[in-house]
Amino acid sequence: MLINDEESSKEPLLNKNGVDDEIKVKSSLRHHKYFKQLLLIYLFYTLAVMSDYVFSIEIPNIFLNYVNYNFPNLSIFETQSKASYYKSYSDSLPYATYFLFGPLLGNLSDKYGRKPIMYIGIGSSILDVVACIITVKTNCLYFFYVSHTFAGISNAAAAAIFSFLKDLSEEDQLPLLYSLLGASIGIGVITGPLIFIGLSSLSLSSSSSSYIILLVAGGLMILCISIIPFLKESTENAKLEKKINTNNSNNQTLNPFKLIKNLFSNSPFISFVILIYVLMSFSSEDVNTSYYFYSELMYNWGSKENGLYLGSQGVFIIIWGVLIIPILLKYFSPRKTVSIGINVGIIAHISLVFSGYSKYLWILGSALNANGTNNLSLIQSIVSNSIPYNLQGTIITGTQAIGSMATFLASLIFENIYSYFTANSGNRIYYPQATYALNGLIFIITFLISLIVWKNYKEKKTQT
Repeated sequence: MLINDEESSKEPLLNKNGVDDEIKVKSSLRHHKYFKQLLLIYLFYTLAVMSDYVFSIEIPNIFLNYVNYNFPNLSIFETQSKASYYKSYSDSLPYATYFLFGPLLGNLSDKYGRKPIMYIGIGSSILDVVACIITVKTNCLYFFYVSHTFAGISNAAAAAIFSFLKDLSEEDQLPLLYSLLGASIGIGVITGPLIFIGLSSLSLSSSSSSYIILLVAGGLMILCISIIPFLKESTENAKLEKKINTNNSNNQTLNPFKLIKNLFSNSPFISFVILIYVLMSFSSEDVNTSYYFYSELMYNWGSKENGLYLGSQGVFIIIWGVLIIPILLKYFSPRKTVSIGINVGIIAHISLVFSGYSKYLWILGSALNANGTNNLSLIQSIVSNSIPYNLQGTIITGTQAIGSMATFLASLIFENIYSYFTANSGNRIYYPQATYALNGLIFIITFLISLIVWKNYKEKKTQT
């Protein structure tokens, strides 16, 4: 049994004093036993995000250059529509790969440690950059499609980081630690686009500029992977501190899908929390998939403007992860903070729906929507605190894998919706904001589900 069968108390969600009856979060981590290891893992994550953004900002240009080269007579609307169509596959296929192989990697993480999974994740990203350079050289998308699909397993590195933090920390520290990952993401999101802007401003041809950008992205990934040898294997620390019961671990099935199924069957609470995670993963993908083409179409932004836009997103992610969410966690439980974050997403999408009238509404909506990254981390902390230490890798990776399938579908659906409503041909309605309107409704549904779940289910104590 992964979760105790003992029923939680029947007390109301809010006690008589108005204080949530849940995990209280420590306000300071300066005296954390493994503080130096935490700094290293945050640095690792920062470099991973930074290199990913340097790489990912260049990807739309690769598709636009491909369409312009092979279809030189298309209008700007037709070029955008076709480039978005091709890009939808490169955006979605990695998530399908992670859905298929993520739980297996999570199982290996629990069995052999977090560090090998980090090596595999960043290593696959380096191979992806190499294949992309070949694509630029040959003007053939097949190399990139194959490598990018395989690179979906790179997401396992992020899951390993979450498990790493859980191994080294106590339950009441975890929501804040996961929230502070927003600082790593934010710094990476700020510096990555700035590096991209600096490189793209060089007086180089389109292909030469792509080569330089891709080489720098690969170099940052190599720097990132060089940090791993300095990390101590967190599962060993967890075993020494008796967090992981090695006597019981051998009795667990090695089938990761069966493990997840067992967890769901034993805990309706976790099932519903993961449902919220899936809906958030789906509805948060719209801005990520369309920002470049949308801003170019609506505001005539190019690579420089979009780089600055992404940099500002990093600032907003830091503000949410380092300032706003830690303050909220002092007064509200992680669960209530998640619901507040979903409400912020609703307001963000209202602003995005009307962003056709002003770029400032687009910026406002994006600033609010930046909380989605931190909110997903907070949801994972709720899941993590509800499962045993020796299943952290399997379940956290499994959760992300399920979310990746939602993101896979979102990438295909949203980019094709965008392509359809911006083609400006035949009797089609011209409405570039269609995906934002759709996701606004999904956010409302997700918020209502969260209220029902928090009201009817209490977190259960786990056994190791």
